[in-house]
Parts: sequence; C-alpha cells; structure tokens
Amino acid sequence: MIDDDLLKSAREKSRDLAKAKRAVDEFLKVKDHSGINALPLFEKAAGELHKVSHERLLVERLEEERKKLEKRAVEALQRRREELHKSAAEAGWTARRLQDFDFVECFRLDYRGEQVSVKLGSERCDSFNETDGNKVFVRLQQELSKLRDFPFSRDNFFRMVKEALHMGRVFGYDNDGKVPIRRVYALCALARQTKNEKFMRNPNGKNFQDYSICQFVFDMARFGQSGWRDGRGERLSSQTPNMASAVEKKTLTLPSLDGAEAGPQLAALWIEKA
Repeated sequence: MIDDDLLKSAREKSRDLAKAKRAVDEFLKVKDHSGINALPLFEKAAGELHKVSHERLLVERLEEERKKLEKRAVEALQRRREELHKSAAEAGWTARRLQDFDFVECFRLDYRGEQVSVKLGSERCDSFNETDGNKVFVRLQQELSKLRDFPFSRDNFFRMVKEALHMGRVFGYDNDGKVPIRRVYALCALARQTKNEKFMRNPNGKNFQDYSICQFVFDMARFGQSGWRDGRGERLSSQTPNMASAVEKKTLTLPSLDGAEAGPQLAALWIEKA
C-alpha cells in the first residue's frame, strides 16, 4: 500500500511551496530592496523557502513509491496470463505463450496494459479491460460457444459461398473468375438473406440477419477442417495473398482449429472441378 504519511507530507509540502511563492512574490514587488520594509519581507520569504528546502528528499521518496506501484502492476498483469493458461489447461484447451501475446485454442490475445484484444484469425472479435486471468478465460469460453452454436452445415455453407461467388462475377467484382475474399464475405452476408423469410417479405435493416466477419472466418475454417470439397465434384479453391493485398488489408487469415498458431491466408476464392 502507498504510505499515507508520505502523501500527507507531500500535501503539506505543496502548501508550503505555495506559501513560499507568495512570500517571494511579495518581496519582489518591493522596488527599493535597501528600504526598511525589504528585510522583513526577505526574512519571511527565506523562512518559507527553508520549509521546502527538503522537497528533493520528498520527491525521491515519491519516486520510490511510484516504482513499487509499477512493479505491482507488472506482477498483476503477469498473474493474469498465468491464471489464463492455468484455466485453459484445466479445461483441456491448447494454449501457447509467446513474448507479447498468447494463443489460446483458436484465439490470439494481445495485451496493452489492462486491455485484452481477442482476435480470431486476422479479425478482432472482442476487446475489454480485465486483469483477472480466470475472467478472461470465461470471456473466451463464451465467445467460442457463440461461434460453435451458430447454425452450420457444410452443404449450406458451400452453397452460400457458391452463390456469393456467382454474384461477385455478375457484379464484376472478380478477376478472371476469382473474387476477393472480403467481397466474398460481404456477398455471403447478402446471400444469407435469401433464406431469411422476414427479410424477403420486408427487406429492411431491422429484418437483416447479421453475419459477423468473425463468424465467417470461423465457418470457413471449420468447412476447410474436413477438406475443401463439397462432395459433388466441386472444390473451393483459394489464392494466397501477395504483398500488395496484404499491405492493403484485402486478405483474411483463418483461425486454426487444431492448435496451430494460425490458419491459411486467403486473398480470393473461386470454385473449380475437384
């Protein structure tokens, strides 16, 4: 704990410093320093300054306390990661600790002070302030449950992507039949609405069913986990990013669902015969 007496002393010193400043200002207002009125004003200023002559010792003690607080903060953040990994291990989750970030199951966690940033592949899916590693793990469990509980069928997913690719070619978003991956995602969100009866009856924003980018990369990863063929003689093919598309953030990185650090990077998609 911070030394309360030290802070009280600092408060008193700050008051003494304010008094000293006022006394010095009064002395400086006297134009004739050889006059009789100058001496008492000087003695008053000197006396007030003497009271704060030991302020450097106070500053040094305050700096010591600051360093103690800083050390406690670092230790608390260190414990957060230790608690997180312990909770993950007890739940049977894969977890890898690197210097500045962690991989826990399919998530990457980056830290900035108390802030925790959770990414799924290349996409950030959550960000919050938390110093308790057990509570961080609970948030990850909730996020993974939400992703897994989202309705998914390999056949329906392939049909949705195929429809999105067709729209991409119709709208001219493709390059020789290959549609940029982020366009594919946007068109998939649109294609999903064709199965949304509320939206089809009354197409407005209220009836639009959300399909998050994190859910898309998770669904893409679990589709690819069992292979990229659809069982009907077609295959979902992908183009890896070049330097330009990566720098311009036109790509997606899928999460790894098998304990690896990261999944494949995608720049564009198309369908070809298997």
